[in-house]
Amino acid sequence: MPKGPQPKHPDKRQRRNTPKLVVVESLHPPAPDGLLPETEAGWDDYWGSDVARAVSIEDLPALTRMFRLRDEWERARLMIASSGEVVPGSMGQSVLNPLYRRIDAAGGEIRQLEDRFGANPMSRARLAVSMGELHRTIDDLSRDLREGTSDDSDPLQIVDVSDTDA
Repeated sequence: MPKGPQPKHPDKRQRRNTPKLVVVESLHPPAPDGLLPETEAGWDDYWGSDVARAVSIEDLPALTRMFRLRDEWERARLMIASSGEVVPGSMGQSVLNPLYRRIDAAGGEIRQLEDRFGANPMSRARLAVSMGELHRTIDDLSRDLREGTSDDSDPLQIVDVSDTDA
């Protein structure tokens, strides 16, 4: 037999801990100079996504760092592919290519930044972005009000009370 009171109806709960996402117009700055074409394409893809609408100008240095690290990771991977996984060491012995350490370190930093910027499914869910849908922006709401297409159930809708009998 369960102990304690029955849980409250979800509408009556006081604390719901739902994340709030402030949406702004997407910046879409140009890609940093010197990136590989693949990395630059990733930059453009990111800025074309819905999640980029939540990025502000203050986030740009960290986002740029994420793409520079991705570029560095890809360059190191290409160098390993051309020089081999095993290279001669200082005494002529075979050693694992030291670029693997850099790939590993850059990969950890990249994962942390991707989590911050919604570049993987779990972080997008944490940012309350699901299936490509974001909360409506103020511009969207204003446009609906101007066009008369706003939802009639809006509790903030302006009501003309001058015709009522007092």
